[in-house]
Amino acid sequence: MTLQGIEELLVTGVDSRVQRLPSGLDLHYLVCDRVKSPTIILIHGNVSSSIFWQRTMLELSQDARIIAPDLPNYGFSGRRPVIASRGLSDFSDDLAAFHQALGLPPCHWLGWSMGGGILLKLAMEYPELVIGLGLSASLPPYGLGTVGPDGRLRYADGAGSGAGSANQALVSTLASGDTGDGPSSPRTVMRKVYVANPVVLTTQDEDRYVQAMLRTALGPDYYPGDSSASDNWPGYAPGGRGIANAMSGLYFNARGLLQFCGSKGGRTSSSVTGRFSTPVIWVNWGYCQGGRVSQSAP
Repeated sequence: MTLQGIEELLVTGVDSRVQRLPSGLDLHYLVCDRVKSPTIILIHGNVSSSIFWQRTMLELSQDARIIAPDLPNYGFSGRRPVIASRGLSDFSDDLAAFHQALGLPPCHWLGWSMGGGILLKLAMEYPELVIGLGLSASLPPYGLGTVGPDGRLRYADGAGSGAGSANQALVSTLASGDTGDGPSSPRTVMRKVYVANPVVLTTQDEDRYVQAMLRTALGPDYYPGDSSASDNWPGYAPGGRGIANAMSGLYFNARGLLQFCGSKGGRTSSSVTGRFSTPVIWVNWGYCQGGRVSQSAP
């Protein structure tokens, strides 16, 4: 399958492929497979795509086969409405189907931001596919809009989280295809939020990342989703559609994984026990250098 526009976004040494899932959804993915084993699968965050992983893929590919899919509704993958009440399980189901379609053994998985949240669900729902889990600036296991160490909702309706909390100015610039550097442009948001040190980015890489952001599906069924009025502050609550709502603590819940995890220090978590007999490395905000992705997407 020929994907219009993909070639200009690729870095030398990274290949582009498409896998059709049993659901009929086409999942685009990047691969570096000079080494066949072990396999590491990289999952991107919100308002981004596999394109953000290319430099990391090249660095890791000397020691492992590296695969980075575009999640549905991002990049060059197919579009499908997001059912918010499933709390990102739509996506963990897709990744499990993708893994099976490629005929892969259990893999190491690394997720950034929203991608980390999806992998938390994958580890809970498909633990047999995971032999190692890495989380970079991940969605917390309690979802967004929660408070306290136990991740409780401030309000029963999840007020203050979901699509109403999305950066609406960014949504507008995404919709207009803005490639400039205005205050709410994708380029400016990427520089301020996505990377630790934007100065080291080449112009070509920065342009690639902006184009990847612009391929985010927008609207009530996608990003950011629909919103509900609330009597609680600040006056809005999650709706039932779209990705920003799926990440709300009203719907997203991966706390079941925590009972199997032993915490070692505040910034990394390791040693999963019980039925999750795999190592977990969790890196929080702002620790990657050299222009690599370091912070959560919108």
